[in-house]
Amino acid sequence: MTSTPDDEDRAKQEFRQFYGANYDALRRQISWWDPAVDHDEIADDAFLQTWRRWRELDNPRAFVYKAARNGLRNGRRMVGRRASPMDLHEGDAALMARPSDVETRQEFQDALDRVERLPPQLRLAVKLHALGLSKGEIATVLGCGKKTVANYLSEARRRLSGPDPEAGGGSGPGGRQDRGDV
Repeated sequence: MTSTPDDEDRAKQEFRQFYGANYDALRRQISWWDPAVDHDEIADDAFLQTWRRWRELDNPRAFVYKAARNGLRNGRRMVGRRASPMDLHEGDAALMARPSDVETRQEFQDALDRVERLPPQLRLAVKLHALGLSKGEIATVLGCGKKTVANYLSEARRRLSGPDPEAGGGSGPGGRQDRGDV
């Protein structure tokens, strides 16, 4: 099927709107994944890959996040190093404003510390969910099913409401042995 100039203009306009609505959030997520990389370069490359496949994508937002995550992995392989984990304290302000009163601020900081201690897959699912991605979009980014994402989020809630997510061992829901790093 050939595309008309009107189709091309419409696609460009849709992509511009998509880019404007998602660029800053993707940069924040990249900074959470790895604070040592050039966030703009990774985001620009992810959006370029998205534009190249724009007409065939069912879910461009999930695709651009997955492309950024893959770009980070490829960059790590090329450099031959493992990026240090992001200290959530540096990235939390990008997601939401800090509370103003001291007691609430301490509770907020404690909650962020607990999220950071979750296993990597649970932590990433929680962070993507906090950025507003749907379970389907998170599933695409993580390369798993929606039900798995729902389980990750449920397990994260369970661990965060318990004594300490670091102590995650022992019996999980239903008496089954918790595997730790889900």
